[in-house]
Amino acid sequence: MNLEDFNTLAEAQVYEQTTYIVIPSSLATSFFLTSGVEDVLYDNRTNPTIIDAGGISITIGSICRGTLANTTGFNLDPTNQLGQSNLALLNALVAIPLISQAVADQFIALSQTIETPYENTTLHEFEVAKGTVSKAPVSISANGDYAMFEISAETPQHNPRLTTAENEIVETFFNVLNVGFYSMKIPGNFRGRELFIDNSYSVVV
Repeated sequence: MNLEDFNTLAEAQVYEQTTYIVIPSSLATSFFLTSGVEDVLYDNRTNPTIIDAGGISITIGSICRGTLANTTGFNLDPTNQLGQSNLALLNALVAIPLISQAVADQFIALSQTIETPYENTTLHEFEVAKGTVSKAPVSISANGDYAMFEISAETPQHNPRLTTAENEIVETFFNVLNVGFYSMKIPGNFRGRELFIDNSYSVVV
């Protein structure tokens, strides 16, 4: 999901995004050995029992032999067809049960990386993405060449934008967080126009 898809900043900050890798065969073999799955697969490599694996009829022995012979790695990504097929085979072994759900979950976890991409997103970044950022007018120097504003309370570090009334971005103030005065030279083509600063934290005075 993109930042603008969330209703609140709190929702965005706790959002978890899962990505998948192909589990290398060497890592899979090590897991099978330490979890005891290797012996189970070997003992059942000639098992003729036919089971359903995601709508496909297949023998337990065929699944076990294929797993033991795998040298290309294990794709367990539920968003693609191969991953879905492999997960169906894994779930079928759990359903028998040939392996436990706990072991299956541990194996699946080897393919997953869980990230929280918006965990450190600021209110200002969220409002900019949503197009809802509040603004405050800035003061203009007597010569008309500097934009100035003051913040009355400390804020999270953020990068407020200097914009026109039409939301054209003039410049960006970087690393704003401390109480005090801020100023920036106005590019020539924006002088003489009313300018505004992002005011997500309602501290511009």
